Amino acid sequence: MRILKFDQTTYLIRTISTPVFGEVDVAPVSLNDKLMDEIGTYISEEALLIDEQIFFYVDDAVLYNPDEYLIKYLEEEVLI
Repeated sequence: MRILKFDQTTYLIRTISTPVFGEVDVAPVSLNDKLMDEIGTYISEEALLIDEQIFFYVDDAVLYNPDEYLIKYLEEEVLI
């Protein structure tokens, strides 16, 4: 788990190890919303670099669940 500060806001980034995807970073959707403008363009080079590090974005409430729940959630959402 690490903290990322972007655009004067702090975000929690979870690093989890999954059997299907390996070790991945998961971040809140609220961060994804800040990285892009209303037409889906990155707002800066820094935003692009941050996004390239994130495997998947989830609702804030999902992010705070135990690893086991988050792993199952990712596998269900990504493999659909």
